[in-house]
Amino acid sequence: MRGKIYSRQQCPVCGHRDKYKEQHIGRGQSVLVCECGFTPTQVDILLWWDGKTHRISHDQAGKRFQSYIHADRALGLINNQIEKGSFDPTLWKSAKSNRLLWQNYLNDYLGREKKRLLPTRKATYDRKKALARHMAWFDGRTIREIKAAHLQDFAALPCLEMALSPKTRADLIAELRFILRQAEFRQDIEKAPPVPLVKVPKRKKRWLSVEQQARILQFIPQTHQPIFFFLMLYGPRVAEACALCWDRIDFEQKSFLLARTFSRRCLIDTTKTWQEHDLPIVGWFEDYLASVPVGIGKAPVFRNPEADPGRNPSHFYLPDFLNKLWGEAVSLSGFEHIDLKNATRHSAGNQRRREGWDYELIARLLGHASTTYTKSAYVDDDKELLREKLARPGGQSGKEVVRLFGSTKE
Repeated sequence: MRGKIYSRQQCPVCGHRDKYKEQHIGRGQSVLVCECGFTPTQVDILLWWDGKTHRISHDQAGKRFQSYIHADRALGLINNQIEKGSFDPTLWKSAKSNRLLWQNYLNDYLGREKKRLLPTRKATYDRKKALARHMAWFDGRTIREIKAAHLQDFAALPCLEMALSPKTRADLIAELRFILRQAEFRQDIEKAPPVPLVKVPKRKKRWLSVEQQARILQFIPQTHQPIFFFLMLYGPRVAEACALCWDRIDFEQKSFLLARTFSRRCLIDTTKTWQEHDLPIVGWFEDYLASVPVGIGKAPVFRNPEADPGRNPSHFYLPDFLNKLWGEAVSLSGFEHIDLKNATRHSAGNQRRREGWDYELIARLLGHASTTYTKSAYVDDDKELLREKLARPGGQSGKEVVRLFGSTKE
């Protein structure tokens, strides 16, 4: 066996540091004992490996060796790792300095995410911090020790199921998967273990027809209606519509860019997807832009006349304000409550789908990064769309099939 166990602790009885000897106490166990009979409370491992001398004082969980038995077990594990070629002395350090210990690795990860996301994505960073609190279950292990079985056990914890909604648990597991894949990319682990999936019950999202939208709009004050018209026409994210500024309006090309958003009431110079989304100026929106004074720079295209000049001198609309207006209008109209996002963005997608638009064009309109989500979000409407197309004049209806291929009766 490589290495030996020794102690640098000064004997409180005789004052010596180098008079400790190994003494067998039976049942295959040993202890270090000073010549005067004192047993040290702190022991270390002295290891010769890879042409260097390594002095190891902590186990892989970052705990200081408290006894000979504790160190002896660690030495056996070290020798086993050396034989397998997996020994890494950086993993045998104190909890404070072992960067691969889960709690340290998670803190380092959050530090990197803080630099990447702040100040533009404070809400996203806060969400990551909140999810990270649930990952303390892995504390005491190094990230290299986390296997698929640990991840399955974590995902199946009854306390998580009781405390978190299926969507939050799915987000938690997705964040864990992201951390492990980042660790693989950074070569901190050889390969990211498979992470179990958490199924989120799919709820059919409600949406409104154009006629239903028009009925609810009657209960919104006329001064606030333009931004709701815009939301229903283009289906942007509410916060990105609020953040549309005049410097992103191109009158020459008759187009505009959704390039900003609001996060925690702060104007952010990027969108949720970190990409600018250009769309054409058409119809009602073209008439609206011609009817209002043109602003300069980051002045909002849609000004809220009720905004507090002290807190919001530029008179931007804020998502909370629009959600409140919409909720009151829905209540007055007698409709069952529907979120503003579903009533505008999701409704725009469903309306265009019923008009025959393909998924690629709907994804382009709504700014989806791919058609994967578009298909999952608007597939519910396909049955009725198919019914309409099959029954439409000129379509291959059942009667036409019978006429072309003959009766099914013999």
